[in-house]
Amino acid sequence: ASSLKDVNGVKEWTQKVQEAYVAGDDAKLKAMLETQFEPRTFYKKLIEDRNVNIEKRVEEYLKGKEQCFVVVGSGHLIGDKGIVKLLEGKNYKVERVTPGSLGH
Repeated sequence: ASSLKDVNGVKEWTQKVQEAYVAGDDAKLKAMLETQFEPRTFYKKLIEDRNVNIEKRVEEYLKGKEQCFVVVGSGHLIGDKGIVKLLEGKNYKVERVTPGSLGH
């Protein structure tokens, strides 16, 4: 597996992550992130464990509001333990925003 320490590849890797997110290819994005952040325990701490805390903060912010706009890294949005699934599990409606979805 490659490493983020490989500075020459970071720009290309970041571009591929962005392309996967914009295309809605969550499976590809998740595979890229899991491969990049090895071992699995590192991915769990960096992404999944933090998702629980982020979800709680978003839910706290949402109290008394109909909607809000939240920005997080794309890795936090995907998978069964992603913020989207966590919020949807509590009956929140979550909408994916991409550059094209904003009408620009």
